[in-house]
Amino acid sequence: MKNIFIYLILLINFNCLAQVKKIIVDYTLYFAEPNNLTNNERDKIMKGIYKKNGLITYKLYVNDSISYFVDNEGLNSSDLLTSLATNKSLYDTPIFSDLSKKKIYYSNSTNFIFFKKNQYLIEHPVVSNWSISSENKIIDNKVCYKATSIDNYYFHTKDKKIEFEITAWFCPEIPVSAGPVFFNNLPGLILEISYLDVRLYATRIEFIETEKFIKKPEGKTIVNYEEYVILEANKIEEMTKQINSKKN
Repeated sequence: MKNIFIYLILLINFNCLAQVKKIIVDYTLYFAEPNNLTNNERDKIMKGIYKKNGLITYKLYVNDSISYFVDNEGLNSSDLLTSLATNKSLYDTPIFSDLSKKKIYYSNSTNFIFFKKNQYLIEHPVVSNWSISSENKIIDNKVCYKATSIDNYYFHTKDKKIEFEITAWFCPEIPVSAGPVFFNNLPGLILEISYLDVRLYATRIEFIETEKFIKKPEGKTIVNYEEYVILEANKIEEMTKQINSKKN
């Protein structure tokens, strides 16, 4: 029964394929604020971050089989809490996805001052273990279906791997396998997604005739995500040793 349902979703996607190819989507960031925050310094910062609920936005540009996800100046904001809140979505720099080849790329962030601009081009893993269900709900007058994924992860530090689950709601009526941040590879545009304490929600969808110019990120050296985490951590350790040696 499950295989029949997935087949029907793919059939809807195929029949709509020629209709929608170029899209701009606005996403808004929300947080699930915990009830156990205290008044220690860390939790005071977290309370400030959670006050940015619904105030941080991103854009997703889709041209046929490629997409480009970028924040609306959140990371470059002069307000530190806005930058921290933006970063909590696991977003650090504009993200390019080749949807047909299932490849995701981004350049090293310019906010990490110890690497040169475009020194690295990072390839991020694609979510490939989606489980699609028949559960559905209406988002922006469109029927969306639920998909879940487990065993996803990010590195808090080089030696601390954080695993998390994802719940996404995708729309077969919009037949592109795009979505926010690193999350795509479903038979329809992702309109809502939840992971960790984050929820990204599509607040505007614009169908356009003329494609937006999307340039693939650049990088002198291509590395995968885990390799880059190690490179960044090692550079921090190296620079910390240099600074401490000068103090002594």
